[in-house]
Amino acid sequence: MLPGSLRRASEAGLDGRVLLFTLAVSVLAWVVFGLAPAMRTSRMNLQEVLKESGRGGSGARHRPQGVFAVVEVAMALVLLVGAQMAHSRV
Repeated sequence: MLPGSLRRASEAGLDGRVLLFTLAVSVLAWVVFGLAPAMRTSRMNLQEVLKESGRGGSGARHRPQGVFAVVEVAMALVLLVGAQMAHSRV
């Protein structure tokens, strides 16, 4: 299915170790960035949270979520730059 004009297309393939590592990192990211905040939210008393936010809370509770968002964007940027650099070498 690869075009004939693609150089070294016959050398391309899947490496099982890389695939397993990618799967492990994906599951870890899902747990840290998806499941952990969902579990924390399920234990909250939503009425109390809404009352506090209406009083103009300090926002200190949301700081870890902000840090996670910044780390996620930074990791995506590193992956994007790395992919661009790898593409420009070929």
